[in-house]
Amino acid sequence: MLLSAGDRGKRFMTPHATAMLHQPKIPSTGERQATELQIKWKEVKAQKQAMVDILTMTTGNPAEKIEKVRVPSCGNSE
Repeated sequence: MLLSAGDRGKRFMTPHATAMLHQPKIPSTGERQATELQIKWKEVKAQKQAMVDILTMTTGNPAEKIEKVRVPSCGNSE
């Protein structure tokens, strides 16, 4: 998020740096009731939409392009 807020043409990272964007975490279903999961899911969707809105504003890319970007998550065996 911070890198996207820099002025266009002045967004730099050192050659060996890595920029990471993490998805919100959702606890496993065995630990929560169904209503709690619904509430958490709504929160996660709102967080994701806020992140897309910020990146749309700071990068100038359309929301559709930003939403298409897949962020790999650690620990998944995909």
